[in-house]
Amino acid sequence: MSIIFSVLLGLICGAFVGALDKLRHGENLIGLTLSLVFGVAGTMATEQLMRLSPDIWGVDFLPALVGGLVVSGAATLVFRQCSRWYGERKRG
Repeated sequence: MSIIFSVLLGLICGAFVGALDKLRHGENLIGLTLSLVFGVAGTMATEQLMRLSPDIWGVDFLPALVGGLVVSGAATLVFRQCSRWYGERKRG
């Protein structure tokens, strides 16, 4: 049950970051996919490494939430920077 809740929390974090990215840069399936995947990865990793807050269905909610948002946001920013760098290099 805790794995399912962690995955759902990660998907929510990734969807939130993906929605923010969509508002700023427009529709991009690769950016949304990266946000979702890294949201789940960040949630799972942080939940396994940190035991700081109350449990909700066996998941430390606050570290998992922050980990999902931070890792998903970082992956999305790296993707945007690399795609911008590649676009400038391709033109010039």
